[in-house]
Amino acid sequence: MFAALAVAVGLTAMGARGQGSPDGGGDESQAMPAATASAKPYVYFQAVGSGSETDSSGACGDVACPSSANCNCIVWTALPFSSTALGNGTFTAHLNIDTKNTTNLPTANGACAPMAGVGSLATGANAKIALNIAGQACDVASPNSKLQFSGSYTVTGGIGPYADANGVGSLTATMANQTGTHKIAWALLGTIHK
Repeated sequence: MFAALAVAVGLTAMGARGQGSPDGGGDESQAMPAATASAKPYVYFQAVGSGSETDSSGACGDVACPSSANCNCIVWTALPFSSTALGNGTFTAHLNIDTKNTTNLPTANGACAPMAGVGSLATGANAKIALNIAGQACDVASPNSKLQFSGSYTVTGGIGPYADANGVGSLTATMANQTGTHKIAWALLGTIHK
């Protein structure tokens, strides 16, 4: 069985700059402003945290399993985090790890499995960012040791100030490779535009 999570990507909001005067003379006084007052920039952020995850046999009820009946459900519930740009909050995710469609690693015992689902970052009672998450969970050393998840996320909106949010990034996590409740450490890196 597999389980884990990780996120990183960067977008840069760039202002437009004029190319000179209409007659091609290159007069910089005719340049367009770098950004308008109403423009909402992308904000780069990182969030890190740790806590407990629950890994159980069978797919999560709210997330489709690609191989129908061969998924384990990984649940991260209200994992506390501290973040640049977003402040403090909690991270929740429901992820299916596909235990049928694994890929062997070049090492003797290692393998990777697809892992995907949904998550959210909550920074207050009415402030939540919705995420779609996908990636691979791989054995760190040998079966039944630690799993490392490396993947990406897409912001799909949210509630409150994040209702129209978008953005992308990466997610990484380290967790146990067995059913039950275990410790997890994770990090998100990316951008958000609200």
